[in-house]
Amino acid sequence: MPRRKLLNKKDIWLFAGLAAFAALLFAWHGLTADEARYARVIVDGQTVLTVPLAHSGDRIYALDGPNVFFYISHDGAAFYSSDCPDQICVHMGLLTMPGQTAVCMPNRASLHIMGPAHPGDGVVDIIAN
Repeated sequence: MPRRKLLNKKDIWLFAGLAAFAALLFAWHGLTADEARYARVIVDGQTVLTVPLAHSGDRIYALDGPNVFFYISHDGAAFYSSDCPDQICVHMGLLTMPGQTAVCMPNRASLHIMGPAHPGDGVVDIIAN
């Protein structure tokens, strides 16, 4: 009985084409998702700073009210320094993914990474008492 080949040339070309198509979709998604990310700083419930991450260089932003500084770059955003006692906000590190948040409770400031995966404009996840 003749032995049948597991894959023929047509199968190999089909798999190669599907792999190339998947790679292009993955690259396209990565480029477009990166373009839409931005950092939002909120103090006392008011948005005081919005910076798109795609075209920002490494820069440190200062707030007018509380003594809080933010580091914002193409990769993400972070609390750079704060005059709060525990420094929990500073130790959160660089936020890179949409939906990540760091909060400085004593200064009533928060930093959010926004983007297509987490629109977050007016969306309430949970309310706790």
